[in-house]
Amino acid sequence: MNLFTILLLFGCQTLPNSAKPPTPVQVWSAAGPTSAVWQGWERGAPRLESGRVAEWWVVEWEHPAVATEAWKLALGDGSWLPGHPVEGAEEPLWQLAGLVEAPAMPIDPLWFSALGREHMPTMDGERDQLWVRTSAGTLDQLQGYWLDWAGDGLRFETDVKERLIPWSQVEALAVFPEKLPRQKDAVWVQLVNGGVFSAQIVDADEESMQFLLPWGKTWSLPVADLLRLRRRQGMEEWGTQSWQVVEEPAAGILDWTPQQGRSVEGRPLRMGKGVWAQGIGVHVPTVLQRETPSAGTFLVTVGVDMEVRHFRNPQPVRFQVLFDGKILADSGPMDFSSPPKNLLVSVPGAG
Repeated sequence: MNLFTILLLFGCQTLPNSAKPPTPVQVWSAAGPTSAVWQGWERGAPRLESGRVAEWWVVEWEHPAVATEAWKLALGDGSWLPGHPVEGAEEPLWQLAGLVEAPAMPIDPLWFSALGREHMPTMDGERDQLWVRTSAGTLDQLQGYWLDWAGDGLRFETDVKERLIPWSQVEALAVFPEKLPRQKDAVWVQLVNGGVFSAQIVDADEESMQFLLPWGKTWSLPVADLLRLRRRQGMEEWGTQSWQVVEEPAAGILDWTPQQGRSVEGRPLRMGKGVWAQGIGVHVPTVLQRETPSAGTFLVTVGVDMEVRHFRNPQPVRFQVLFDGKILADSGPMDFSSPPKNLLVSVPGAG
């Protein structure tokens, strides 16, 4: 007996505003979704009008997404932050776009993965890469080592010399990844501007939330800027190595191998209006299988990646969870315009 899943995407998102007047939230747990009113945070768990919810998995608000035209910053832990660098800052500061009175976020350079205006670069080789806009309007690609964030630009060392590239000329940067420590009791936070980051919640009330970022800095923002919280511990521990691929499309010249944290074409996972830092991107039809040691509850967030909108004739797809050949959950037809959907399944036993 086996637990089967057709296309998985886990995710992170966050929570919107619940004050003036209170906005109901949905809190997902093993008992299913519960509608309530957000009141804050207490001992590592959401506090609702009914009290603290210790065994929570996801908190969601219905809150409008904000369209932004901005740079993108990717961090090595999967965070994705639309905004722009704060020019003149003596330390790396990132001003997030489209948020309500949110202060600039301090960033530790150790966590940098990439940033870009029009496109997000990926690493090619073992040296950092910087794309510079020349006076002629063309792009010049530099390979070497990113040295420092300066108030007026980026310091970058090539084989020839060290250069200061003004922010007006910086087009994109890709940084060789570092091994990052895992923050205890962190949650995934999804923002109304499509961004997502991981942090520990220090405190929260009806209107604001304070975070301890993985590199030790504290940062606060209004609850109105949040869409979804997703618990990290025990939720994302299954990477692709935990699943056996028992069916996938014929590859041809393209590789449809399931990708952890990326679409099958190598882009960040994008469902609805947001980027999802954690998940498995696959191509239809795919069947993933794993053993489960006991009865329990299975929660998965599924959806169609936005890259499908570029396909010639995209068709609706269906996500199912099966156990011993029996369908336990079915998403119904979904396409790239469908909002992400939670499938909550009671698993009857080991198998």
